[in-house]
Amino acid sequence: MTFYDGSRASLDNEESSAVIIVGQVNSIQHEAKTFSVQSVHYLRYI
Repeated sequence: MTFYDGSRASLDNEESSAVIIVGQVNSIQHEAKTFSVQSVHYLRYI
């Protein structure tokens, strides 16, 4: 029973780590999109 609980806990840790990584990737992509949009506006004004 302890082994099952331990493996379940480690699985939860891996899942939460994956969620954190996905969140970081999404925020990086969002920043990249925002930066590219700003670059397009900047090039238009030149």
